[in-house]
Amino acid sequence: MMRFLFEKLSRFLLWCANPAKPGRTAMAIALALLLTGFLGAAQTSLFDRDEPRYAQATREMIASGDWVVPSFNGEPRLHKPVLIYWIMAGSFAIFGDSALAARIPSIIASATAGSLLFLLANRLWGRRSALWACLVWSTAPLTLVEGRMASTDSLLNLLILTMMTCLAKLYADPSKPAARLFWLMLALSILTKGPVGLLVVLPAVLATLYFSGTRLQWNRLRPLEGAAIMASMILPWAITSTIQTDGHFLRFAIGREMIGRTIAPAEGHSGLPGYYLAMLLPMFFPWCCFLPMAIKRAWARRAADPRMAFLLGWAIGPLIVLELLATKLVHYHYSGYAALAILVGHELSHLEKLALRPNLIAGGRFLRASMISTIALASMIFLGLASVGTWAIATVCLLVAAVFLWTFRLLLPALNNGQWPYVLRITSAGWITVSLLVITLLLPLSNGRRLSVRVGNRLAVQADRLKVPIALGEFREPSLIFGIGSANAIPISRSMTQTRSIVTQQGATLMPLSPAELRKVQSMSDLLVQPLEDVEALDWDRGRRRSLTICLLTRRPEQRLAELPGRSELIPNRTTPDPIRRY
Repeated sequence: MMRFLFEKLSRFLLWCANPAKPGRTAMAIALALLLTGFLGAAQTSLFDRDEPRYAQATREMIASGDWVVPSFNGEPRLHKPVLIYWIMAGSFAIFGDSALAARIPSIIASATAGSLLFLLANRLWGRRSALWACLVWSTAPLTLVEGRMASTDSLLNLLILTMMTCLAKLYADPSKPAARLFWLMLALSILTKGPVGLLVVLPAVLATLYFSGTRLQWNRLRPLEGAAIMASMILPWAITSTIQTDGHFLRFAIGREMIGRTIAPAEGHSGLPGYYLAMLLPMFFPWCCFLPMAIKRAWARRAADPRMAFLLGWAIGPLIVLELLATKLVHYHYSGYAALAILVGHELSHLEKLALRPNLIAGGRFLRASMISTIALASMIFLGLASVGTWAIATVCLLVAAVFLWTFRLLLPALNNGQWPYVLRITSAGWITVSLLVITLLLPLSNGRRLSVRVGNRLAVQADRLKVPIALGEFREPSLIFGIGSANAIPISRSMTQTRSIVTQQGATLMPLSPAELRKVQSMSDLLVQPLEDVEALDWDRGRRRSLTICLLTRRPEQRLAELPGRSELIPNRTTPDPIRRY
């Protein structure tokens, strides 16, 4: 049986490896990325804060039947347009309501983007560069994260990559299908995340023009057809949502999401100048070591080679715009990582042909120093994690550190002797092994130590045992709201007055309380507080351990007696008593 499967796999790989048929290789890449995308995706719950917000809003959209205006925990969610919720709803309908189903659209989008990246790089520089570019992009930490997150970024990256591929075609030759596909992708990107796609494409085109003088002929884009395509796709939902929210969606989208994020950091997401360049070190690891050489080569040839100018414009143009914005998040530059991966892939295919020691090539000494220092730093980081984790987590961290040390042991002599093909193979094998260990073992093992996961699990057990509803107080993370599993709004208390009101309405309530909240609630004479269990774990959002107490809150017996007919005068500020509820 194993021999039969091995023979079939060998034939399939030979079929895919035909250089004259790049589409076959792209199909194999998409299949490989799709399969690896599922690794660990079902074993880790949704991470705060964006993932559970999108997933819960999708759940509520399905339950309410309102396919125009999303809501999160019963309140309108106007932060992003509606396309991602529609796609997630389709995934929920096929695969069920789960964290994996919420992530499947991003996994599919990432796999599709990897195959498209291969086709674009193959068209620019050939098969070898394209394979390296695909490997670099798919194993970059930012891709490993965003390609598995239930958010808009993986889908948006696919749409922008498709737009840039269309532009690469239109720079060379007129093409009606490419122009129409460009406008279709632009319309979908606006339905995904507003005008972000345009803020990537336009600076890229302008930067390409500035770097090399290469001009994109406007008539090749067929703007009249493009305007009709965009209007037909965007306006029906935009008009309906604006009418349904009395214009609040439009004011929120333009006022807060566009202008607000430009002039002031949103939710504290700020950064110093050079933020995105600094984030290339961890988010483009280990390929960031080769990036300076690739950028230097592309910059030197930008005037003579339009391909270099196009990729530099794609990577640098949006980066300049992003640095001017007050709100800074690392995934804002995610669409530029594809251009960086193609540049690095082309550089790696060039290095493969060399047999020179590092000190004999331009930037070789810097490359050797950066590779050695990054491997040493990564090893120390995982050794540090091993010292503070559980025995299972420590074991995985030690395995990761061992892989780094093994890579260093094999890499150093080959690097000093200029054996570049061997250096690149060892680097790739080591990093792929580390990535698989982190995704399939380390993250799932760490998932159970998250505070929101533990609190959610214990709340579910207690609610099922006592048959009482759940409410939330100070600890109201979106992942906890999604983990409760209800399509109805979870009551949230932001003050002791609201806590009293929630308990009065429901009769009895389960709430996770912080020590400060517990003391305040215990001081309320009209409520009976019964601590059930303590939960202590790591609050990932705040980066520290916290302890919460799951409590059963009920009205005191004398308070219930006071609500009998004829005794309402004993209850201040009430005109109509509620009937007695028994728990």
